[in-house]
Amino acid sequence: MNTRTLASNTLLLAAYLLGGCGAASSLDGSVGDSVALDFDRVRIRSQGSTLLIEYLRDIAGGSDKVCKMTVVTDDLGVAADTYLEDDTFLERVSLSRVVASADQFPGVSGGSLHFVDFGLDPAGAISGEFHALFDNGRTLTGAFSGELEVATE
Repeated sequence: MNTRTLASNTLLLAAYLLGGCGAASSLDGSVGDSVALDFDRVRIRSQGSTLLIEYLRDIAGGSDKVCKMTVVTDDLGVAADTYLEDDTFLERVSLSRVVASADQFPGVSGGSLHFVDFGLDPAGAISGEFHALFDNGRTLTGAFSGELEVATE
């Protein structure tokens, strides 16, 4: 295990233990000093072989996507207790924001994603946690839990 993997796993474990064992959805990290991380709900959708985990904040006329994690799952064999780390994380996971203020996340330089539960049937349970390290040294840690929706858009 390399140093980057060890650091990611240590931060992921800390987030897991502090976040109530992954049962509740959360966002935290030093990137919150420059962008707002408060949200009202999490939506988890599949769109073909792509999984979208969206942290949504209600605003007048719609919602902001405070954090949108896109995970390309084709050929990965993702199931419960699956970890995506290092190069696989960088190749398959992207983080973005779609908010009225137009502020964005910096580029991602590392991270890890752990699916605790992973049910691909409609309304299947999906939960997990992630840690991202940005190019500027800032971090983002999150937990998510919800039922899978099949995207129609």
